[in-house]
Amino acid sequence: MIEFVLFILVLGFIAILFYKQANEQFEILQIDAERIQDLPTLYADRSPIVVRDFPVPALGTSEELKKRTHIFKIVVAQGQGVKPITLEEFLENPIYTITPKTARFLSKEAGLQIWFEHSVFKQLLPSPWTSWLYTCKTSLWPHHRGMYKTTAFQTMIMPTQGSVTVSLLLPKMIPYLPTAWEGRKFHSLTAHDTP
Repeated sequence: MIEFVLFILVLGFIAILFYKQANEQFEILQIDAERIQDLPTLYADRSPIVVRDFPVPALGTSEELKKRTHIFKIVVAQGQGVKPITLEEFLENPIYTITPKTARFLSKEAGLQIWFEHSVFKQLLPSPWTSWLYTCKTSLWPHHRGMYKTTAFQTMIMPTQGSVTVSLLLPKMIPYLPTAWEGRKFHSLTAHDTP
């Protein structure tokens, strides 16, 4: 019995030692779009990857969404005590953030889901033999999304028009964010927002 307790104590000590030595930094890897077939080899580094010069389809832009009149009247955002906002009004004056469910609907209506499944998804898989383990879920955010926590094995963020700013935070930084941090822009946080 004493040996068992000592064994557990030694294992705990080793675990604490390795935990203290853990690397709490990351580096951002970059690859050109023409070498996208090499992308699965970079997954072992478990670092963010930037794919340069990736061809972006003309789907999901404001002009493309305006051509789809059948979705122009759907309600995409609503605030407390404010009238519901249609997609048409939202594209003219994006005051609120849309819901994830609406973003997935817009992605399907814009054709991003089909394009992603047929053009990109299979190239991102670590192995063709394990493709049955992976699924994809696309979202189209016509305006800013704000901060959110990713939960997928891989998350691809791709601007359909203009540019995108991505802020990466380590999980240990979440306690230092304000209580209602999800959906907020990172640059809008001030020292008064921290706990």
